[in-house]
Parts: sequence; C-alpha cells; structure tokens
Amino acid sequence: MGISLRNSYMVGDRPADIIAGKAAGCRTIWLNDMKCEYYTIMHRMNVHPDLIFRNLNEAATYLVKKRI
Repeated sequence: MGISLRNSYMVGDRPADIIAGKAAGCRTIWLNDMKCEYYTIMHRMNVHPDLIFRNLNEAATYLVKKRI
C-alpha cells in the first residue's frame, strides 16, 4: 500500500504496543492516563516510546498540528 513505516506512528496503551511499533520501524506514541502502573513496567522492560499523551484526543491533536 506504499505506507512509509518510518513516517508512521504506532499508538498504544501497553508495553507490547510500543515494542511492536519499534520492531516495525515506526515512531511510537504511548497513551498513559497516569492511572496505570505500566510506567514502571515499561521502565523495567527498557521500553521507551517516542511520545507520551494522556489520551488519544491529545495524541491526535498533536499529530494534526504537527502536519500543519
């Protein structure tokens, strides 16, 4: 389909989502409402998303503004 993974984002709320995105060669966005304990888990797993937002709306707003 001609999608550039290097210019794409994998958005997820679990460590496995970020790992999958990195493995595919995408940039990664972690949705973290700060109510979960995944931050500690991700740190222990050495998983580092490119960006972190509280919810999908914040992530989408950032991406739309970035493209302008």
